[in-house]
Amino acid sequence: MVLLRRRPPVNEAGLHRRAPLDNVAAQTGSGFIDDVRHLRRNYAPYHSCCRFVDWSRLSAASAGSPRQIHTKAVTIPAATLQLLWEGGTATAAIHARKWDFVVLQERRDLPTRDPERMHTYARRFDAEIKKNGAGTILFLTWVERGRLETQLRLNQAYFSLAKELDARVAPVGPAWQIALELAPGIHLHTQDGFHPTPTGTYLTACVFYLVMLGNQQQCPPIKRFGIWKDDVTVTRRAAFQASTTMP
Repeated sequence: MVLLRRRPPVNEAGLHRRAPLDNVAAQTGSGFIDDVRHLRRNYAPYHSCCRFVDWSRLSAASAGSPRQIHTKAVTIPAATLQLLWEGGTATAAIHARKWDFVVLQERRDLPTRDPERMHTYARRFDAEIKKNGAGTILFLTWVERGRLETQLRLNQAYFSLAKELDARVAPVGPAWQIALELAPGIHLHTQDGFHPTPTGTYLTACVFYLVMLGNQQQCPPIKRFGIWKDDVTVTRRAAFQASTTMP
């Protein structure tokens, strides 16, 4: 689970929490800081998505934008939403401060194996998120290499939940499928066929970047971490297509 808060600099007032980020920069004449707390499970040891988002946001800032991002992580291996709910730590984090978004991610196999359990605990978290005045984003993950049918079932589970909760979806899995269609030779999975390469993580970060900004612009390019220039082009295109065409 990710908790994200946008706040203005010290002594800055009147910032609209839900305004598009470009509008915020125009209104304040300066910038703001994003604080992210990331409660992760399966992907925690692999190429931190938050760090890639961090680099992307700093890249945007270097191009003339004042935006910055700060990240925090709380890792719970193999946790379900039920385990996070029953543990109480995640709920306490939601109410620890004001957030703009809370990102919920279910354990990778549960949405297709037991979607009602995912829905039950997502509803509970969503209620707490709304009490805090934040918005819910559902992290629609990718699947093992070559399992398109599973991805389609996963998409259905997350989009139906998003419709019920009136939540946003970060369509990461669909973006991976689009990238693989655009460039079949692109390496998004590591050798285990599931966890992300740096390219896969950059694509994931791009999707979140666009969803949180309200699809206002392309994801900033990246020039580090061993990602090929052609792959950057494909991933940016895939992220934009997924975030603007998915229901």
